[in-house]
Amino acid sequence: MTAPTKTRVGPRGRVTIAAAIQRDTGLTEGEEVIVRSGGDGVVIVESVATVKARIRAAATPAPAGTAYDAVADVRASRDGDVRRDDLLQHGDRDSVVAGERLGPEDPGKELLRSLEL
Repeated sequence: MTAPTKTRVGPRGRVTIAAAIQRDTGLTEGEEVIVRSGGDGVVIVESVATVKARIRAAATPAPAGTAYDAVADVRASRDGDVRRDDLLQHGDRDSVVAGERLGPEDPGKELLRSLEL
């Protein structure tokens, strides 16, 4: 790990990252980075690849032998929300409060069935 270095915020908010830190972190000239606030004067700079890898690592993997279908998952979630809203509007709060699953058991299969595939 490289020792901390001191730099200044320049014109238009630009900050120069010391070459030693760039080498240590694998950042290269022209590479896109994500910059975010860590609060209280802390600025976090990460490569796009690092952020993508962190998101992928945090994602729940698909069950063995199946492929994850994000579109079907979003549609199933929306369908469940619509069903829940319908139940709430028509006075069937008990089903919603009891935590009854309102969406299809397997959103991917449900989508294929609805598309007659």
